[in-house]
This record gives sequence, C-alpha cells and structure tokens, in this order.
Amino acid sequence: MSKRRQPQQMQSDKLQQEGSRVKRLKGAFQRGLVNTLKDSSYPKLASAFPALAEKAPDNLQAAHEQTQEFDAIIEKYDVVAKLNELDTLINEAIENKRNGRAPSGPTVGTHLSPAVRVRSKAVEARLQEKARLLEELDKVESDNKNLKVELKAKKQRQRGLETDLINMVKELQQVEEFLQQKLIESVSFGGYLDCNLFN
Repeated sequence: MSKRRQPQQMQSDKLQQEGSRVKRLKGAFQRGLVNTLKDSSYPKLASAFPALAEKAPDNLQAAHEQTQEFDAIIEKYDVVAKLNELDTLINEAIENKRNGRAPSGPTVGTHLSPAVRVRSKAVEARLQEKARLLEELDKVESDNKNLKVELKAKKQRQRGLETDLINMVKELQQVEEFLQQKLIESVSFGGYLDCNLFN
C-alpha cells in the first residue's frame, strides 16, 4: 500500500515545486505589485475613498493589506500545481511530437496564428447567422412568389374587365349607329321617330 502511494506522493511533490511558469508568474506579479502598491499607499487609498476611511477605517486597512497577499492567493487556488501540470503537459506534448506519437486528446493546431484561432471561434456564430439569413431569404422568395401569383390573377381580371369594357363600348357604338340610322330614316319618311324602337 505504501509502495502505491509513493509514486503519487512523488507526483504531488513534483506538482508543488515551483516550475518556470510559476517563477515567471511570481516575478511578473511582484513587479506589477510593486508598481501598483507604490502608487496605492494607504493614504492615497483613504483619499480616494474618504467616506469609507472615515466610517470604516479598519475595513479599508484590511482591503489595503489584502492587495499584498499574493502568496495566499497562489496557495488558495493551487496555482503552483496547476502551472506545473501545464508545464508537464507541454513537455509531454513536445516529447510526443519529437517521437512521432499522436496526441491522446483533442488538440488545437499550434501552427495557427491567434487571428485564425479567433476567427475559427466565430464560425459557429456565422453559421447560425447564415442559417437565419437563408431562412429569411426563403420567406422573402415565398412571399414574392405569392405576390407574383396574386399580381398575375389581378392582371387577368384587369384584362377581362378591359375586354368587357371594349365589348360594351362596341355595343354602345352599334346602338348609337342603329339609332342614328333610325333617326335618319324617320326624318326622311315623315319627320317623326317611332318611340316603339326603344321598347
């Protein structure tokens, strides 16, 4: 049983030792913290929050002290182990690549530029937008088709009305010609118009 735990203990110890990433993170944080804290002394913080400094100076002092607790944050979130694990995974990936072994899980191509990677994340959103636009286009085309059918029917009705109107005008012209003929005949034969023609 102790033999079994021993490799796990070694692995745990390895994860707790500070790797290069942890050292760089701490160095960057310390530089940033020094630059930040030299400009954010307690008097400056109190002048920025005068009401809090007056009513609850202990709380403001505690907040100021918390900004200086980077090591506690690293410990709380187990940053050392996580960054060391990241180093291990990167080293394993490099070794696998060198030995020609395929990766064990899904990977993102390391040859892609950040811009290409960002654009690839937008593909899903663009595909959804394309689908929405195609659906909208189908609806517009369907509406246009219905409007064309409706317009065609109205044109046919209009042609029918035009034909009916032309026929009515022709009939009226024929009636007018007939009446003119009868008027001429009646004037020629005695000067009166037979009213029975209109009945």
